[in-house]
Amino acid sequence: MMALKFRGITKSFQQNQVLKHVNLEIPSGSIFFLMGINGAGKTTLLKIATGLIASDRGEVKCRFPKSEIAAVFEGTNLIDNLSAYENLKYYSLVMGNNSTTGIEGKIAWVGLDITNKKPIKTYSIGMKKRLLIACALLKNSQLLILDEPFNGLDPVAIAEMKRLIGALSKAGMTIILSSHLIKETEDVATHYGILHQGELLRCFYKKEGHILDEGGRQIQRDIYQEFLDTVDYIPVEVPS
Repeated sequence: MMALKFRGITKSFQQNQVLKHVNLEIPSGSIFFLMGINGAGKTTLLKIATGLIASDRGEVKCRFPKSEIAAVFEGTNLIDNLSAYENLKYYSLVMGNNSTTGIEGKIAWVGLDITNKKPIKTYSIGMKKRLLIACALLKNSQLLILDEPFNGLDPVAIAEMKRLIGALSKAGMTIILSSHLIKETEDVATHYGILHQGELLRCFYKKEGHILDEGGRQIQRDIYQEFLDTVDYIPVEVPS
């Protein structure tokens, strides 16, 4: 069963076509890694999925109402002078929920200290990213979109984020990750798609420890190398 389907998605901003007839299916229960260099169109595609922006052509089909899709996009803001609890309470009110029930549970779920009353301006980047996920989880959705979740994180924070993503997946969520950080992201995913210059070039999936293409053929090299070859990456020669 598919949690999300894109059919013929096309999008332009002025004269710049950023998505070109994208067809993509996200299986329910998967951790789908949408990979691509900066400017590939990843964030635009996922914002179309949530209804934040409209496509020029094509359609999106989702098992859930778009209003129930939980999403954290790069650049999403928190309120620095408020504590973690106060931030979640604020966003809960914005969503139309006056109850504070479950807020402490969401904070604990993402691995933050519910007794910490300090303003989040004292938090690390990794802690703020996990708090943003807690805010998104207020929707109690079964579909979570994380745009560039590893950007700006040190190795310890990356490991913590991966553990959180794995825990959310085990709890039954379908998760979509978009990133240009291929090596940092590939091992946590179950399914993969390469988006380049607005086009979906290839898809892969993981089965019994092996990476297979859409035809079921095993990929002999790692995802990172397949990505480089697919987008015709040419290494820059560094003068000796």
